[in-house]
Amino acid sequence: MAGRLIESFTAEWKPEKYKDTYRDELCGIIRAKRKGEEVHAAPELEEEEPADLLTALRESIERSRGGARSRRNGDLGDLSKQELDERAKAAGIEGRSRMTKAELVRALRRAA
Repeated sequence: MAGRLIESFTAEWKPEKYKDTYRDELCGIIRAKRKGEEVHAAPELEEEEPADLLTALRESIERSRGGARSRRNGDLGDLSKQELDERAKAAGIEGRSRMTKAELVRALRRAA
């Protein structure tokens, strides 16, 4: 089955379909510098921690079996790190990607 899936996504390589955007952007920067224009680096994006798929799967199975505790009671400690991160993002909490689960709970409680 996996082999058939891979084959279904296999196609002939057509390099003309692709464009080297990195090279184009770099050449644009070089041209700007030659003209004496000021060039600024793009701001660094805050990387979000990837989701823990195994934890998400376990929680999904637990919810489907009806064993999950109610999360409407405001007990943030029962939420997964991913759910806490989503709430922290919605609350505008800075630096959340570097926070532990306990730090996210404290930050959300302070923000409430």
